[in-house]
Amino acid sequence: MALFLGLAQLPATEDESLKKLLELINQERVAQGKIALKESPELMGVAWEWSYRIAQERRMTHRRNLLELCEKYDYRFMNENLHMNLSEFDPAKVVQSWMNSTNHKRNLLEDKITLMGVGFSKAVDGSVFVVFNGASKAQ
Repeated sequence: MALFLGLAQLPATEDESLKKLLELINQERVAQGKIALKESPELMGVAWEWSYRIAQERRMTHRRNLLELCEKYDYRFMNENLHMNLSEFDPAKVVQSWMNSTNHKRNLLEDKITLMGVGFSKAVDGSVFVVFNGASKAQ
């Protein structure tokens, strides 16, 4: 089953890579005594949209409007991790990179989040831009 993100359907191999990335994030959370996150189709779209934008711009930059997104989607909390790789998308390397960084690891293991979405896009030069968004709904 392919995921639909934005306007295009992902090829099966990329669909599997996203599923693997979600799985590895939850493996790290559970190993650290945290709850597994639920995949949110809404956050998958949000993450994909941002990965597409930064890939088009070839610029690693965080969103400035996380609070606006919280209001739009009724989240009480939201965070974001970015990753850029000059070669093919490797979910294990992305998660390992985030776990080796204090701030990225904190975002992945944040107690406040219960939902997640991930997305990745390729720039014209083949560079891969990956986005993780974690969030929790307002009560």
